[in-house]
Amino acid sequence: MNQSLPVAEIKHQVLWRVGRNVFGFQQLESTLRSVLPTLSGSGTEVEISKQIEEQKKQAEKAGLGMLMTLFEMHVLRPAAAVKDPEKLEEPVFSFSSTIEAHPDNPEPLTALISRWKTLVNERNLLVHSGLLDCDLESHDSCMRLSEKLDDQYERICTIRIEIDNILKSRVRGLNFLQQFFESQEFERFMDSATAATEPSLRPKPN
Repeated sequence: MNQSLPVAEIKHQVLWRVGRNVFGFQQLESTLRSVLPTLSGSGTEVEISKQIEEQKKQAEKAGLGMLMTLFEMHVLRPAAAVKDPEKLEEPVFSFSSTIEAHPDNPEPLTALISRWKTLVNERNLLVHSGLLDCDLESHDSCMRLSEKLDDQYERICTIRIEIDNILKSRVRGLNFLQQFFESQEFERFMDSATAATEPSLRPKPN
């Protein structure tokens, strides 16, 4: 920001930056709300549908902090894999989208989670008390807050890029699965899997 601007203009620029950053946080919330219900599921078709609906309701009521926590639980700190049932009465599906750090180098993932949590705390301060410590009639005070807001916005954009990259990787994985489901290899796999299931699921002889 041009430091030679009059205080009134700098005050306007500060308020504009506050609105820009709040909108950036709202975009993060919107992205997480739309994707969280589809990140993982396990069970029959009916059970997974119920899980998705429950996760949608949970996401709709959640603020950015809870949305980030849910994303961390599902993607960055996933639970142990669900065991296959001993008996199958109908097809069971399981899917998830996860990011795992190498056991010898967990720092990048730990740093990512830390950055996200820090930004969530800053968002709460911005929304509830962001302007209380700033004297909007002071040139220097407005300049300092503007610099902080610009730095914060850059980190908001960084997190949006990180989430977008995660989602793009997920889309590539889904495209691979779609190609597999449409292939003859999948048909052979299903024939083999059906033959190994309970007698009630095996094809009946003509």
